[in-house]
Amino acid sequence: MTLSNRWVGLSKGKRLALVVWVTAILVACSGDRHIELADGGELRLDAQQVLVINYWAKWCKPCLHEIPELNRLNKNTGITVIGIDFDKHQGQELNSLIAQMKIEFPVLAGQHEPKHIHPELTRKAQALPMTYLMLVPSPESGKGIRLSKALLGPQTEDGLLGKIKQFQGQ
Repeated sequence: MTLSNRWVGLSKGKRLALVVWVTAILVACSGDRHIELADGGELRLDAQQVLVINYWAKWCKPCLHEIPELNRLNKNTGITVIGIDFDKHQGQELNSLIAQMKIEFPVLAGQHEPKHIHPELTRKAQALPMTYLMLVPSPESGKGIRLSKALLGPQTEDGLLGKIKQFQGQ
């Protein structure tokens, strides 16, 4: 049986799972992953890093209350908060919004989709704010990148630190 016949023989769900798994393996093995940021800079995804991926919108009042907590969390060693503007503002408009909302953590460039961070991330949100935890293990650990389930509603620094510790222990 050829590889293409094996592929065709898989259910759609199994093919999708295989594509996501292979992509995650390739991302984990890649030593040079960068995310383009709203300010024109790049954020390098390093091994042994915890990413806190937060979806927000300027009209979301709980998002506004959560931002100071995320600013403080981003100052922790080994943790990087990445913001995603749900409404896809771009360029100077996005940078003005970041300043107005007093966001101090990196924000994904508006024209880029969250799948640049992880293939399972999209702009679809069940509620705002919405947060994911992502663990990028060291290459020698033999483990792949892990993404948590969505954390819905505003989070606190202490609450996220506890969730990160629990997620790392899984």
